[in-house]
Amino acid sequence: MEIQSPTLVDANGFAIATRSLLLSVTANNDSVLDFTGLGSTFPRYVIEGDNVASATDAVQLNALFSIAGDFKSGIADYSWVARTFSSDTSNGQSQDASDSRISTCRTANGMWGSSGSETGDITFTITRGGLANHPRLRSVTVNFGDGADLLYTHGHGAYIGGTSGAAGAGGIDGVRLLFSSGLIQQGNFRLYGVN
Repeated sequence: MEIQSPTLVDANGFAIATRSLLLSVTANNDSVLDFTGLGSTFPRYVIEGDNVASATDAVQLNALFSIAGDFKSGIADYSWVARTFSSDTSNGQSQDASDSRISTCRTANGMWGSSGSETGDITFTITRGGLANHPRLRSVTVNFGDGADLLYTHGHGAYIGGTSGAAGAGGIDGVRLLFSSGLIQQGNFRLYGVN
């Protein structure tokens, strides 16, 4: 009898991606959260967070990539776009083609609030770059904003600061999360490697 490794498929016959929990961390008034050790083992990585809160009102949740152990934050290292849908109908988009970070929320009427009830959930997917080899981050956040309105934001960002090499997810070996001001007051975060 021959036993082969099964491929998990859904009801339509499409392959189901498998994921491995690599790290679990709880934020408690941290200035940054670093997820390091990303390598070439997985084609993509996912960071999930729930009950995330900022200690400061009206801030953006940002991300930086690490290349060879150095978190990049040059003034033209990233390009990003974020589109926010709001329960108070102040929908809109923000973007920057040349920035020092990836913002995962709109810069007006899309920022995070700071009261005890203004928490949110995040899902970030980190993938290898395409032909230009620029690693990318796809973000989805659902949170209460600085005006206590419910916000749903999806965004995309890429490292454009230089050739990132072949190691890891498009050359990166870490991701740093931080608010534009103040601390990450709370949140439960998990890092997964995804096949």
